Amino acid sequence: AHRALDRLWRGWGSRTKLAGDKDPARKTEQAVRSAMRHIRVGQRTGRESMLEIECQRLVALIGQLLNIELQREDFALLESEHGDDINLAGLRLTTRPDRVDRLGSGAGMIIDYKTGAANARDWLHMRPVEPQLPIYLTAARHQVDCLAFASLKAGQVGYTGIAADEVGIPGVKAFDTVRDLPEGVDSWEALLAWWRARLEALARDFVAGLAAVDPRDSQACRYCELTAFCRRHDPVGQTGELADV
Repeated sequence: AHRALDRLWRGWGSRTKLAGDKDPARKTEQAVRSAMRHIRVGQRTGRESMLEIECQRLVALIGQLLNIELQREDFALLESEHGDDINLAGLRLTTRPDRVDRLGSGAGMIIDYKTGAANARDWLHMRPVEPQLPIYLTAARHQVDCLAFASLKAGQVGYTGIAADEVGIPGVKAFDTVRDLPEGVDSWEALLAWWRARLEALARDFVAGLAAVDPRDSQACRYCELTAFCRRHDPVGQTGELADV
């Protein structure tokens, strides 16, 4: 999905060129088939048929997303899959936003493609879930006024995100319409500062090797495969004190 969308947007470069394309469906299929060439079919019976079904499914989902893109105000591609090395409070990271658009205001919109469920409200936790977009924002070389997930999940194709102001994209909320913001966050600039502070605090804890038994919520442990090694249910682990061995 990422490879296909990268190829498509490097070709179009803007909503205007997408709108002027006489056969975007053909280009989409070509991009998907090109992106899938690296997948080895192997010898399993029916594998080629399964890949063909997946190809058709992905072409349809990308087509739905492109229809939403056409409903947006004009925008142009700033970057696609461009990587940068950053230092976040001593933690070295390589960032690679899936896509950055230039909005009509001239500001940037950072987009992350998702083939599963996504919710921009997850960024508002004290320990943000799926924090890559706020991290990308801290390293952005352009003014950024919008962060958004672009979902390619069947039945949920579309955007979810937060913007400084209204951007006319269903699912992307202007800051002044977002509920239950962190305490003290009363402006877009304050939200950016809050994200930076929270991410830097998490980075410092990680670099320091802090490993307290402190799940973010019950869902954090739901699919963990290391329950037998975890101290979550150990009273000693909860206090952080070492027991005599």
